[in-house]
Amino acid sequence: ARDWIPATFLFVLSVAALTRAQWSFSKRFIAISFIAGFASGVSLMSGFIMIFSLCWYLVVERHSIREAFQERIMYIVLVIFLVLSSVSIFIYPYGFHFATDNSVAAGQTVGGLIREFPLFFTPVLLADPILFLCFLIGAVLLTMKNRRLILSICLYLFVYVLIFYFLYHYEQRFLIYLYPIFSLIAGYAIEFLWQRRPLIMYRWILMMLLFVP
Repeated sequence: ARDWIPATFLFVLSVAALTRAQWSFSKRFIAISFIAGFASGVSLMSGFIMIFSLCWYLVVERHSIREAFQERIMYIVLVIFLVLSSVSIFIYPYGFHFATDNSVAAGQTVGGLIREFPLFFTPVLLADPILFLCFLIGAVLLTMKNRRLILSICLYLFVYVLIFYFLYHYEQRFLIYLYPIFSLIAGYAIEFLWQRRPLIMYRWILMMLLFVP
């Protein structure tokens, strides 16, 4: 679908705003609400921007759900997102098919959810083995340097799979929205290895070329 490219770009933009250390907490989350609200005019996937920001809020920012209900800025963020989303959906109600096209009544189980996790990410391994390998290396490196960051990403991935398993029929194209996260963490791994073992990186580049069709 043509909407996946701008939708994914807006997700990347939201991650950039969320991780901008120079901005205050309020400025970052208000920026997120505007980006997510604008993205809702492109795709219903914009809701995952808000989910990612919530995972960040809980794990990286070290807040609780209780604190979220007590902070005025979080209500402002939610209102901005809901207003912008409502306007876009009112203008073009593209997402109403979700009411009938879902997997709520498909008899999903917890065991099925556990089996779904490796199946969900297998297409990435098969299509981009180098990317997936670098993602795993980057995740390990980030665990040692910034455990809360990688925990927030793991929480987001868990919720992502959870939603598509219990609420919506999974299709491989839904992985596109996760590629920015895979790429960022894989890029961190490559940068880490390049700075510390430049000679090894030349071998990595050679190995990557072998995988080019």
